[in-house]
Amino acid sequence: MTQFRSVAEDIEWFRDEWWLGVAESLSDGHLRRGSAALGLLLVDGLLQRAWHHYGFEGEPAMEGPDVAALALRDGLRLEHAATLIAGGGRESDQELAFLGLFRTNHPETGVPADADGGFAVIQTAISRDSQASSAPAGILDPLVNRRWSLSAYIEAPGAVRRGISISRGDIIEYFRWYAGGVAQNHYEQERNQVISELVGIVHANLRDGLSFELLSIGQAVGRSSDLSNLAAKIRAHEDGVRQLRPPVTRHERPAGKGSVTVMYGPGPVGLVDPEAPLLGNLLGIRSPDVPIYRTFRVKHIRTLLASKAMVLIAPRLWDDPFESLMSHAVIIDADRGGFSRPANLRKATFALCWSLNAESDALWRIYSTIIKDPTTMRNTCVGEEGIRVRTTAHRLLSALWRANPSDPGESCFLGVVRYMPQRETVQHLGEIVRTAAGTMPSGRAQAESLLFKREPFAHERETRLIYIEHRPGFEREELFPIPVEPNELFRHLALDPRLSVDDARERHAEIRELGFTGEIVQSGLYQEGQLEIRI
Repeated sequence: MTQFRSVAEDIEWFRDEWWLGVAESLSDGHLRRGSAALGLLLVDGLLQRAWHHYGFEGEPAMEGPDVAALALRDGLRLEHAATLIAGGGRESDQELAFLGLFRTNHPETGVPADADGGFAVIQTAISRDSQASSAPAGILDPLVNRRWSLSAYIEAPGAVRRGISISRGDIIEYFRWYAGGVAQNHYEQERNQVISELVGIVHANLRDGLSFELLSIGQAVGRSSDLSNLAAKIRAHEDGVRQLRPPVTRHERPAGKGSVTVMYGPGPVGLVDPEAPLLGNLLGIRSPDVPIYRTFRVKHIRTLLASKAMVLIAPRLWDDPFESLMSHAVIIDADRGGFSRPANLRKATFALCWSLNAESDALWRIYSTIIKDPTTMRNTCVGEEGIRVRTTAHRLLSALWRANPSDPGESCFLGVVRYMPQRETVQHLGEIVRTAAGTMPSGRAQAESLLFKREPFAHERETRLIYIEHRPGFEREELFPIPVEPNELFRHLALDPRLSVDDARERHAEIRELGFTGEIVQSGLYQEGQLEIRI
């Protein structure tokens, strides 16, 4: 393990679980435990030390609301804030920021905001539908998503109570120590007493406002491009270190009835890292632990659980004609009078599409059919209903790797799709054809040719499990089933959020009867939320 491996792991955890994951599934206990990691990274300076250690200059950048500037724009002052949460995070498809109450000059009587009584009160809140985040930037965006240096972000106000500004660093420390019952000195007790007054006063959607502020700080870590670059550099260095380790040999010996002891030790024969080839076939995926999702139809989940087989599909069967351009490419030879011939650049290929989206209204509506009986409110299209499964990049690629009958290093891949304008997509694939010039590209190059898609599909945030069959005789096959152990591959299933209570219970019971032992929940995408501020 390299010195800063935990930094990369924590950055990826905040990105994959807090930012890209389903934030509403994080309990207050999860957030409190996450405050320990935030304290080490942001307050204790571990991020900054890692940043310099890997050759980056200055400080990494993070984004979050500038509440002082937002207040000033509205003619308000932080010292007149009765209560305020900076926020900037998202939950239940809502981005929320600048949640608070301010004293202000009374517009009719003229009583000033700093008077003992008779002043006016104004409520503030900025919200946006996160599903519409591709809309043109609004006038407040530079203030809500201000780009801070790391130290400035930590020192900036994350909350205000009775005109007292509370830094983001202080909020982290409150959850890290005070909320856990650790004794503090006199100054810290006074500061934390002010912070604790915010508990229960502001509510951001489904969560207490102070907890939402901690969530927002963790999400700021997860969505920082600078910190993602740092994590990638740490991982790349770790891969290099792993390749330099002495070779190891696997030894097994009996260790008692029904068990085997496995030992790894230096030896002249063996792999430097048995996982290295597999990890090298994760294309564009920085961490093998990143969660990956797919919505299966109920009829397909039934088959998968009963047969313990998952089916990959030939790309030529996909709806989008641009998906199979490589399969139908031809080469026009100008030197031979414009003679055309098939490019023959792809062997038999099979794939299955997944997504980095933990929750998406669009994906539920595309891959899950709900038509309710108007009397019973039960779904009448059960077989076409969707169930979302969650796995990890490592578990998913490992399942294909183990099932591969030939060389997995040249056959098994999992990659992130890149989205381009249509013209660029065609040009890029054309370059692949010209470069190959009629020769068969490597398995990796063939897999990468399937990782491009047109921009209108970018909301899918797609990843693809890809198998390249090098044996002859599979060119006309449309399906490629692989054996899987569902309880190892999937640890979590989510039912459609639109299901009635009775339908959800029925589906839960059926899945259990089919042998699934992991977690089964109903998506909370359409749960009602609210913004509450008590004076």
